[in-house]
Amino acid sequence: MRFILLLFSFLLLFQNFVFGQNTIKEGLQNLQSKNYPKAISIFDELLKKEPQNTALLYNRAYATLLLHQSNKVIEIKTEDLRFKNFQSQHDTLKHAYKLTSQALENYRNLSESDKNKLISEGIGNFKDVFNLKEGIAKASSNLIVDAFYYVPFQRLPLTPPYNRPENADTTQALRHILVLQATDFLETYQKTRAYDGIKNARRSLLKEFITIPDLRARGTGNGYLYEKYYAYILEDYTEEELRNIIPEFYGADWNFPKYGYKNKEEYKKLEAFAKSKSLTVLELFGKLNLHYKGVIYENKMCLNCDLYSDFINEFAPHQLAFVAVQKLASQFIVDKKWSEASAVYQKFKPLFVNKNFGKQDDFDKIIALLNQKEDNLRLKNLGKNINTGGYETAPVPFVNSYGNEGLYFCRMDLGTGQDVYYSFYENGKYSKAVRLPDGVNTNTHEVPQSVSFDGNTLVLFGNYGGLDAYKIELRQQNNKLGNGDLFFAERNTKGDNNNSNSPTWGRIKAFPFPVNTPNYEAGLSFSADGNAVVFSSDREGVIGNHLPKAPKDRLYFHGREEFNIDIFVSEKNGETGEWNEPINLGEIINTPFAETQPFLHPDMKTLYFVSDGHYGIGSGDIFMSKRLNPNSWTEWSEPVNLGKSINSPFLDGFYMGTSGEFAFIVLKNTETANQNQNNSYKTNYDIYRFEVPERFRPEPVLPPTIITGKLIDKNGKGIQTQIFIEDLGTGKIISSTQSSAKDGSFKVQISSNLFSNSNSSNPKIGMYAKEKGSFSTSQNISITTNKKGGNETNQNSSSNSTSQTSKTGMKDKPIIYTTNQNLEIYKISELINGETTVRLNNLFFDFDSYALQETSLPEIERLFEILKDNPTLKVKIEGHTDNTGKAEYNLQLSKNRAKAVSEQLISLGIDKSRVTFEGFGSQRQIADNFNDEGRAKNRRVEFRLSE
Repeated sequence: MRFILLLFSFLLLFQNFVFGQNTIKEGLQNLQSKNYPKAISIFDELLKKEPQNTALLYNRAYATLLLHQSNKVIEIKTEDLRFKNFQSQHDTLKHAYKLTSQALENYRNLSESDKNKLISEGIGNFKDVFNLKEGIAKASSNLIVDAFYYVPFQRLPLTPPYNRPENADTTQALRHILVLQATDFLETYQKTRAYDGIKNARRSLLKEFITIPDLRARGTGNGYLYEKYYAYILEDYTEEELRNIIPEFYGADWNFPKYGYKNKEEYKKLEAFAKSKSLTVLELFGKLNLHYKGVIYENKMCLNCDLYSDFINEFAPHQLAFVAVQKLASQFIVDKKWSEASAVYQKFKPLFVNKNFGKQDDFDKIIALLNQKEDNLRLKNLGKNINTGGYETAPVPFVNSYGNEGLYFCRMDLGTGQDVYYSFYENGKYSKAVRLPDGVNTNTHEVPQSVSFDGNTLVLFGNYGGLDAYKIELRQQNNKLGNGDLFFAERNTKGDNNNSNSPTWGRIKAFPFPVNTPNYEAGLSFSADGNAVVFSSDREGVIGNHLPKAPKDRLYFHGREEFNIDIFVSEKNGETGEWNEPINLGEIINTPFAETQPFLHPDMKTLYFVSDGHYGIGSGDIFMSKRLNPNSWTEWSEPVNLGKSINSPFLDGFYMGTSGEFAFIVLKNTETANQNQNNSYKTNYDIYRFEVPERFRPEPVLPPTIITGKLIDKNGKGIQTQIFIEDLGTGKIISSTQSSAKDGSFKVQISSNLFSNSNSSNPKIGMYAKEKGSFSTSQNISITTNKKGGNETNQNSSSNSTSQTSKTGMKDKPIIYTTNQNLEIYKISELINGETTVRLNNLFFDFDSYALQETSLPEIERLFEILKDNPTLKVKIEGHTDNTGKAEYNLQLSKNRAKAVSEQLISLGIDKSRVTFEGFGSQRQIADNFNDEGRAKNRRVEFRLSE
């Protein structure tokens, strides 16, 4: 038995030996039968044991090339290759090329007898190995030059489908990948026949990064691409071919003219400094890389920190030297090494202080900022209903006129551009985000900027003005649209259902001139009353030199591409409803650099904005300033930096919630970034929420007030027109809306903080309709404000109120007032010489007196406007009381009250011959006098018109 077992074991070993000897033949057989994956698998197993076997190296590479060629035929037949990234094929061929290179080196060192032995294993001669190497290089080069999206950049606008707006981002990403693939090819496939072709291909691809028109063709914000690829550009182009780079790309910072800049002292100084580093000026700017990576680290070693230090020492207090200080400290700030970051500013401070450098105390402020205790922001990701593996940004919190809270935001993915989504905050979490409908969204980019306080107007920055479906209509609204414009969509409230979870929107409209101009406008924010807008613009009237965004012959400025952008405000003309000429907020807010993304909080005092000109740790820090005078837009407190926990070394975005307790920020999600690291398209930015540190919060705000009602004609039919809400303490319009054409209903949301007398316990607001040739009755509501817990309704209004802080940033739920009486509207022509009298509801007298309260003036002024516009009309004022008290007393009181109104009209400028009055006491009752409601209706002042 033992002998039999030994014999069986010997047979197994012999079989394995024989199998091992025959495996390469089996691989060749699979190669011959075109079973390339099997052949590759066999050769890989053998290479693990014999990694230097020339035949295995050769045949493994040969099988890879044959498989690639076979798959290419299948792909052409079955796949849409227009947007295919061939990186995996490049990687496979690159591996095969390395195997072939090793096989070729081995083959050269073999004896003739050993070379002859390889004939039976697939290698006939040296030429076989050499041609395989060239064949792989050719296949790899074809992946680049045969890619559908490899076309001259100037031809892209004429080449479908790459000329379609929805494909712009995908095409750009793929062409960037081509640059990297071509560069990898040139490093890998040196001394091959295909090398020169790919060298020319990369040169052709890089051409789009060396002229401003080509960079601008992608939209602004792409200037960094030159510095991203500068090393390749300097390899492929001569400095003579790049002679435009220094004056055009860097000229704004150094005040270089387009021609003759080499004679400038600053250039000579740059040239001497570069020469001391064995660099040209172009190489110096590239290695500084101020507009792309800045300070560059590899394996925790800084590659250009010494160059930065020497540059700062040589050129301080030049503004770019200050930008270099910021860049030098940036990695320490990212790593939260605050003392090291502070030390950078301490080190270079003497070079800037007491010299010709802007604000000399900036260094002290930055050092103090870095030495402050860090805030614990406790960032919370908004979750999978909002965030994806792609790019979510521009969160805009809202509370709409139905009392629902939520968030608008922007999401970008391949083939869609940037689209606007919304989500409601319900039961402690955000609902699944829904894309806003076509009309608001298009096949290109749309970004939400803000939403009006009532939630009914969504402000957008987009490309509408250039799209065929919009441009004619928008140009009719404003023929001065230009280099970046602001648009808005109005919510179709009459088309919404009651729960308002499926909002519909009207046509996109352009903000009129002078908000939109041929210049750049962005980042618009409404005031809470809707009567002012703050926005960024590069128009004439900025602080400092007029340096518009994206000039034709300048690319970089102060480490960015924004140039000089200021924040402006435009107020609405109360008479015409048009926007007045914008006012610059002044040099306390604005600087000679870029101020953007303004947000005026509903407290009407606190402004948040991003600035590149005030002291900061990055290329655009977030600041807060307080409006010091409610009647002035140029009186502000000194802006305060929101600190190192909120700001970063990069351009920051910050989105404040209504209460000021919570804010939103957009950050890179490192978890999803790691998951998508092999996907070149994913950007992995998510929206987070955090609690704002107490010192950076605005004034406490009361919960909003929502008012509902109806507007009808004399027959009870609904009328569609504008409804105005006014502060009866000042007569100032604080909001407006439009009634529904269907039934005349309206709903409007206003900030309770707007009431001029909100410090009192019962502020009064009025409402009325306005239509040319008509006069409407008015309504008024007294709101009881509870400073600790929000608003309380009076006995004549219904309400719904809670008192908890929501995740969208609203301190309290809105309180909703439903008016008990309709607004009625009358044609002036119908009132003349008729029997109809119109009640003046918003007249207020002291108790048992005919002394008019100041809150009555807006109502009398409305009547005054009618008489002023119709100079032939006469008016009779009629006073009435209830039957409480003596008839004689009531008759005199009613007469005196009618007289008081008449005298007020005359004091406003109406000739006394056109005004009469009469008192009727309790003679003409319109309701019974058995309850308070009936008696209130009987106490009234009315007017009638005649010619």
